[in-house]
Amino acid sequence: MKHIICSGERKLESETTVHLGPHTYEVDQNWLKWPEELPANVVLNAVWASDGFLYAVTGKKEYPVVVFDKNGNYVRKMAEGEFMKSHAISETKEHTFLIMDSRAHVAKEIDAEGNALRTWGTWDVPSDTGYDTEAWAKMEPLGLKPVETKWNHNPASNAKFQSVVRRGEPFNTPCAMIQAPDGEYYAADGYGNCAVHRFNKEGELIQSWGEPGTEYGQFRVVHSAVIDKHNRIWISDRENGRVQCFTRDGELLAVADGNLSRIGNCTVDNDYLYIGELDGGITIIDLDTLECAGQAGAMKTFMRTHGISMDAEGNLYTCSNNWNPNNIIKYTKVK
Repeated sequence: MKHIICSGERKLESETTVHLGPHTYEVDQNWLKWPEELPANVVLNAVWASDGFLYAVTGKKEYPVVVFDKNGNYVRKMAEGEFMKSHAISETKEHTFLIMDSRAHVAKEIDAEGNALRTWGTWDVPSDTGYDTEAWAKMEPLGLKPVETKWNHNPASNAKFQSVVRRGEPFNTPCAMIQAPDGEYYAADGYGNCAVHRFNKEGELIQSWGEPGTEYGQFRVVHSAVIDKHNRIWISDRENGRVQCFTRDGELLAVADGNLSRIGNCTVDNDYLYIGELDGGITIIDLDTLECAGQAGAMKTFMRTHGISMDAEGNLYTCSNNWNPNNIIKYTKVK
């Protein structure tokens, strides 16, 4: 197993220019333009689709998916009433979209018009993992305390995530789902589970791996998944502040940790894995050498990143999860 140590100095030198390894980006915090009829809202994740539009998920029942053009202009909303909380979105080979509903405990495939095509999981029925959203309320009167993590000092949040005691079936408060190039599907499951689920081309569950904990190969909030050019799958292990890399059938290959905060989401190009950090920053990993190639950002800055995506020109877009008034920031690649 390769241990990738991320130990770069974390500071924010400018709010207009970001240097990330060999790349330089110009920052546009006002790129996204919400229409008057939709107030600026949280954008949890987004994906640049093959049709050239950005599809963003808001977590709102009334407009769970909102579409923007390359200039950040609002195009339309879609899938009204299909989701309780749309948490993540990815595109399939057929130009449909996989959207994970973290409140209804399901993943849905929808078409580009917002029509539901297929559902994984049972609506509003979580799997049995021990996950307890009221764990802290039960611990506090007894004088019990959850383990405090480096980046999360909220006892209610820590107690909730640490209440998971076993891996369950799909899903319990899941986070994301993707399709691999060969047609298989992988789900990051998630807040209330500790599992990566693998489905065949027909959408049938064929494998799951993961267990709760902090050791390598274990998870504390399986938050996202992405597959690189070497056919490896990278899993965001959010509350453990790391990304873990596996073969497609679950063999642990590498772990990136160190000076990382909680991991929001990741994206890849032909050269790097781009790690978005929830508490402020972006880290890149060289996909060939498996070394940390650069880090940028600092705690409590505009670089707080819950979701991260890339367009065809290599520009980055971060979903700032309530930290920025417009909620999506564009990083235009200039080098």
